[in-house]
Amino acid sequence: MNSYNPKIHHRRSIRLKGYDYSQAGLYFITICVQDRKHLFGKIKNGAMIMNDAGRMVTKWYFELENKFPDKKCHEMVVMPNHFHCIIETVITVGADLRVCPDTGPDNNTAGIRGVLGEQRGPGECGEPTNQILGEPTNQILGEPGEHRGPGES
Repeated sequence: MNSYNPKIHHRRSIRLKGYDYSQAGLYFITICVQDRKHLFGKIKNGAMIMNDAGRMVTKWYFELENKFPDKKCHEMVVMPNHFHCIIETVITVGADLRVCPDTGPDNNTAGIRGVLGEQRGPGECGEPTNQILGEPTNQILGEPGEHRGPGES
């Protein structure tokens, strides 16, 4: 396989123009290994035989739901040099878990602290953070951002 040459390969996006990929729905995703190397296993007698790397992909794919509560992992298939999966982005409804009760001097709940846009200081609600409340927590599929490896948080 030759290296990518923009003068002859003319790659273009297959994304639907004007479509908002942050909206709820099912998304079919394919992720390929660099240089198409067979890192996840091999095909033997018509069946995929996964190695440790292939099993790792399967394990961590289904852990995405625990890291991103607005994602639901559906079917997935691992092949020697790529895998296919269907991920659903769901609309999450409910209170922002970063909002905490504001207790008065007698420990009765006097109200809710954490109005949208209010900054929280270290130690409030047991979390050492300076995040601005109300910021979106949903991760858009394909959105550039901080990427962490398995087991990192």
